[in-house]
Amino acid sequence: MCKPINIGGHAAYQAKMISLLKQFYPDAFTRFGPSLWNTIGKF
Repeated sequence: MCKPINIGGHAAYQAKMISLLKQFYPDAFTRFGPSLWNTIGKF
């Protein structure tokens, strides 16, 4: 049975997701609209 892994908490998760977003969408900050970035900022 697999145990859950804590990789540093919510802030570390957010940093990882942003780095992946930049990797796959280098122009993400211009490609996605302000409403999406507002939603991302809430998490």
